[in-house]
This record gives sequence, structure tokens and C-alpha cells, in this order.
Amino acid sequence: MIYICILLILFCLEYILIFNSKIQLESKHDFFLFLVFVELSLFLGMRDIWSGTDTVTYLHYFYKMGDSSVIARIHFDIFEFGYAYLNKIIFILFGYRPFILLTVVGALTVGPILWTLRKGNYLLVS
Repeated sequence: MIYICILLILFCLEYILIFNSKIQLESKHDFFLFLVFVELSLFLGMRDIWSGTDTVTYLHYFYKMGDSSVIARIHFDIFEFGYAYLNKIIFILFGYRPFILLTVVGALTVGPILWTLRKGNYLLVS
């Protein structure tokens, strides 16, 4: 919980620094959202594998999917088709690096939310 509080304090400090600075950015809002995107993605990627109840299971299947020569050997009853191929592609490109998988999945989770906020559609927050 302390890490989340530190992250929120960091967001507040960045917001104050960016929006009160004399630097002329075309879109301070976009720059701030980009920083939040990068920090949240890295925060989700650098978490401990024991931090959630199912992270270990995801990483176990990540290794199994990447280690198998044919992805069809892994039962798609467990994961969705696209997620299984995402695991396979990340394993092929980077090997067994849980940090990369967790960061990419975190970015794919946080990105659409921040994109919606960037576009000014605040229905998500109300």
C-alpha cells in the first residue's frame, strides 16, 4: 500500500511541476498523461510475482506457452486466443522475462484508459 501512496504523491508532484512551470509545452496535459502511462506500466511490470493471487499462475503459463514449440499444445480454455499469442510473441522476442510480460500487459491495460482521458471523454471517471 505504501508503494501506491508514493506513486500517487509522485503524480501530484509531477502535475504541480508540469502545470506550474514556465516551459511552453503545446500540450502539458498530453505530456502529463504520457508520464503517468510510463510510470504505471513500469509500476505494474516491476511488481513482485507474489504480489497478486494469480500472478504466479500467469507467469507459469507464460513459461509453458513460450517453451512449447507449437502454441496449439496449450489449451485455449485457460486463456483467450489473443492473450496466448501475446505471451508467445513476447517469449520469442525477449525470452522468459516476467518483467517484460507484466509491463506490456500493464501498458495494454492502462493505455486505453489514459487514451480515453486524453480525448476528453470523462465518462470513465464519473
